[in-house]
Amino acid sequence: MADISFLAGGGRLVVAGECLTSDRDAIVEAIEIFAGLVDALGLDFTRVTTLPLEVGVSVIEACRAAESVGHQVALHVLDDDPAVGFVNVAPAAFASLGRFGRCSHPC
Repeated sequence: MADISFLAGGGRLVVAGECLTSDRDAIVEAIEIFAGLVDALGLDFTRVTTLPLEVGVSVIEACRAAESVGHQVALHVLDDDPAVGFVNVAPAAFASLGRFGRCSHPC
């Protein structure tokens, strides 16, 4: 089960540990809620140890939905971490996410 926490001072939603398919709804709901509470939400996945593809897809969709209503979201992952490999599934689709960013260090 993933640990999901919001750090209001830094505008960061931190997801850590092993993400299970059952964590999908909680992560998506947190994105929906907190994207509207800060100027720019940093979605920090740098501490995730495993991430099912279907959860990664839902995260991308939730971020796209937040941006479609004017919220800014930056997705932070470790580029070389195979646990968060969903960002490498479709590089062209990932690149089309607009203001999303990838960084190789914690936010």
